[in-house]
Amino acid sequence: MSQWLANLRVRFLGLVLLAVLPALGLLILSANEQRDRAIENAQAQNRRIAELLSAEQGRVIESTRQLLVVLSRLPEVRSAGPTCPSLLAELNAEFPVYDNLGVIGRDGDLVCSAVDPGGPVNYGDQPFVRTTIDTGQFIVGEYQPGRVTGNPVL
Repeated sequence: MSQWLANLRVRFLGLVLLAVLPALGLLILSANEQRDRAIENAQAQNRRIAELLSAEQGRVIESTRQLLVVLSRLPEVRSAGPTCPSLLAELNAEFPVYDNLGVIGRDGDLVCSAVDPGGPVNYGDQPFVRTTIDTGQFIVGEYQPGRVTGNPVL
């Protein structure tokens, strides 16, 4: 009789397991679908954030170009005379998005700076400076440590 009961228990457990397996499968499938949707939503949100940041960076670059055009027409800046550093320092205080404002001569030397460089600084080895000097065009370089402030600059 005990053999018969043991056999009955095994069959009963098998039947219960057979009944639970489809529900377990649906649960796993549903969890996978939810995970996939969460991943898709996160990727879409990351794309939107990247697009917003890119648009904002574009606006900053265009504003910078406009500011540089205006600055390039000011006699104090063109001559890099004694009032140039104080003018750039005032503007730098007004526009905190900029780490520094400066004027680079044709030889690559920093001839005027809002932030005191503490000694001679030359940018002649920078490709964006050479291209700007050669073409006279507005050029956007790459992020790198600033030579005057040490902070990342573009």
